[in-house]
Amino acid sequence: MKIGLHGGNCRGIKVIHELGGYPDMYKIAARKATKMTSFGQCPGPAVNDMRRSNPRGKYDFFNLAAPQETYRERLKRFLDFIKEHREHHIIEVVINANTQKAWVPILEKYGFKEVSKGTNSNTMNTIAVYHLVY
Repeated sequence: MKIGLHGGNCRGIKVIHELGGYPDMYKIAARKATKMTSFGQCPGPAVNDMRRSNPRGKYDFFNLAAPQETYRERLKRFLDFIKEHREHHIIEVVINANTQKAWVPILEKYGFKEVSKGTNSNTMNTIAVYHLVY
């Protein structure tokens, strides 16, 4: 599971992706990202924003001390993390409406609303787009 930036840095929307099909079945371990991200602690309030590059080197949200957790637990941790750093925001999650149905009640519990549904031109699967606006 990863946090990404929607449409580059200027829009500020965060996208949580790679949820997997089973929110509670597997424990996912901490990992080191293969490329550094700007998610994490920044060296001062002027750059303490997840959409900004850190001029002193980017910090990695994933680290070796992160807990093993289910996908559901990691989603909660990601939501808490984003809300801590962005008090007004939009978060987007896109799911495969056929194989990731187990996520629908979880997303709704956290306040996500389905905003669009359509066919993925790559796979011909039905996808559903959810937004959390707060």
